Amino acid sequence: MKKLLGILKDFWPIVILLLLVGVFFARTLFLGELYVTPNLGVGEITTGGLPLRWYLSEQLKAGHLPLWTDSLYGGYPLLAETTIAALYPVNLLLYWLLPPILAFHVDLAFGFLLAGLATYFYCRMVGLSRSGSMLSALAFTFSGYLVTHIAQIISIDSMVWFPLELILIEKLVRKADPKYVIALGVVFSFQLLAGQAQFFLYSVFVCLVYVVFRTWFSGMKQKPSVFPIAAFPLALILAMGLSAVQILPTLEYVSQSERAAGLRPEAINEHPFHLQELVTFVWPNYYGTSVTFTHNPPFEAKGIYWENIVYVGIAALFLAFVSLSKVRNSHQVFFYFLLIMSLILAAGGVGPLKGFLLLPPFHFFRIPARFLYFTTFSFAVLSGFGLDNLLEKFSGKRRIITAIFLSVTVADLFHYGFSFNRTYAAREWLKEPETVKILKQDASFFRILNVGLMQENEENVYFQARKKERGWSGDLGSYRHLLNWVMPKTNLYYGLNQASGVMAFRLQRTSELDDLLASILYGEGEPKKFDATRVRLLNLLGVKYLVSPFAIDEEALDLVGTTAKEISPVFRVYANREVLPNAFLVYRSRAFADGAQVLSELLSQDFDPIETVLLEGEAIPLESDADRGMEEGDAIGEIERRKAGREIAMTVRIGRPAMLVLTDTYYPGWRAYVDGREERIFRADYLFRAVRLSEGEHDVVFRYEPTSFRWGLWVTVGTAVAMAIGTVVLVMAGTRGKRKGGSLGKVEGGD
Repeated sequence: MKKLLGILKDFWPIVILLLLVGVFFARTLFLGELYVTPNLGVGEITTGGLPLRWYLSEQLKAGHLPLWTDSLYGGYPLLAETTIAALYPVNLLLYWLLPPILAFHVDLAFGFLLAGLATYFYCRMVGLSRSGSMLSALAFTFSGYLVTHIAQIISIDSMVWFPLELILIEKLVRKADPKYVIALGVVFSFQLLAGQAQFFLYSVFVCLVYVVFRTWFSGMKQKPSVFPIAAFPLALILAMGLSAVQILPTLEYVSQSERAAGLRPEAINEHPFHLQELVTFVWPNYYGTSVTFTHNPPFEAKGIYWENIVYVGIAALFLAFVSLSKVRNSHQVFFYFLLIMSLILAAGGVGPLKGFLLLPPFHFFRIPARFLYFTTFSFAVLSGFGLDNLLEKFSGKRRIITAIFLSVTVADLFHYGFSFNRTYAAREWLKEPETVKILKQDASFFRILNVGLMQENEENVYFQARKKERGWSGDLGSYRHLLNWVMPKTNLYYGLNQASGVMAFRLQRTSELDDLLASILYGEGEPKKFDATRVRLLNLLGVKYLVSPFAIDEEALDLVGTTAKEISPVFRVYANREVLPNAFLVYRSRAFADGAQVLSELLSQDFDPIETVLLEGEAIPLESDADRGMEEGDAIGEIERRKAGREIAMTVRIGRPAMLVLTDTYYPGWRAYVDGREERIFRADYLFRAVRLSEGEHDVVFRYEPTSFRWGLWVTVGTAVAMAIGTVVLVMAGTRGKRKGGSLGKVEGGD
């Protein structure tokens, strides 16, 4: 009965957290609005998290996993890049069952609720009262760090698992029960699959410090146990096994990416936290705010507003300092230590631990200020200790003091969160732009490219919109208009194919060509000129249409439509008359020793992709090196793309040996079958694919069959089966042990 009463007493905080999360997200969950906070460009939701999950929802409902997409770059291994978080169990369920916009906001609300509940129950475990635990949960759940990251859903999805990890580690320290090892492995796996590897790495590091700290303190009061320290790497191994279906494709992707060797060392100096920014703990907008386009701290290496915000509310911050009046247990000591350690690490290149962050695997990540997440959590937990100290001193006024601090904290953080994040009617925001209507008049397969992004501030359309809207404090109409630009990933809303992509980190060769195309326009004023050396890249990539906020003077381009001239900027849609087909035949080949030589030749004035295909490593003997075009009767039939681009089929008829060039990205896992027989795929023209064909008529199929995914799936399934069997065995053993009056060896917490 006593235990039941305790459970019932803990029930009211659960109800309060549920109601508060519901209120905070009410506009998006119940009123048809969409978070559109334009923190970067038009906003990371509109141009990042939401379109990827929109595409995920479409693929899941069609019975596919998004292993590959035709819709970004020249084809891309979307699942391997992790930003889409396609294998995160929460995403698999929500985006399969619900419409994508609703699923997106349910995902956010679930994350905030999980963060709040786990923080509350963790604080209860470490000795805080219900009031203190509730304050800590509120201060963390609606903290500045979390609410300003709503636009970065993969960060939210990853961050919210950390408090639950602490709960399971605390249980491991107190009781040597293998079931907690399995549970911790599952939670680590969920956090990794959420898509933000940096927060996963930082969480694992902090959890390791916590395990060592707690085990050491427990050993001071009783016989020390090595079980928690031994169990921690085992939990990580289980997590790696469960996540292998994501890890192996991602490792393959990283090996081909611009971060294959890690970031350059000086990247650690980008976006650090400065000592002078401690004032923002009390006054978050001391150096201005992105909301009003005023954030401009006086540092050479400036931080990003939402990455450098540590705000738990004035009341909670005050109570965190009140906690110093009485140290109750070792947990409190740990969070003082974590607070200081995380602040030092967040300083990155301007801090004393710069060398540590240059070590593998930390060297793969920039923005060291993300350690401030743990600073935020530390302040939140310590505020609960502070409230308990205050309630102990004024025991006769517990209820009124609790009510005041909880109410002030909620009001403070809700005001901050609501003022930072903007919403808009979802249906209106994602309504088909005028430029998309123009593009959709063409039913063929083609790629588009939005140009003009690299212009300087006075011509940069993002800068102009931000200036006009005073950050995002205006009516957001300027940002809505910018969707006519069809920026990378927004094309996924409308079923269009982009030649670019703007991913977190790109394939090395894709990034090189992408950067070349980003600066294709030059010249002051209008019309802009085209860089002739880059025009061939447009043609090779199959860029049939360009969308530009500037007039362009280029002979090969025809203006086919514009947006209304009354609204600035006017977006223009140009058709490229010289675009190459997605697949074509070439009768000559040249071989080069490496990719650098191929790229140099590709950009030379003399190169013609129709006449010659550029290969790496070896030449392919063809019938003739004469400059001859396609013979009469040579043809490529209709190209059929199946399974979201993972299978491409065509019929080819030729009168002599030739190379069939497909201007889709060359990447491991693609196989070519000619008349049912597998043939080698050659890397052609630096980025693309080619197969050698003999004379005659052939059925050609390109199929994406990644070995990394297949092996990863087997490892994941095997690990899951082994963990399920292990759990059943442990439960049965525990049941028998209870019947006999025995128990698994229990290790009591030291405090």
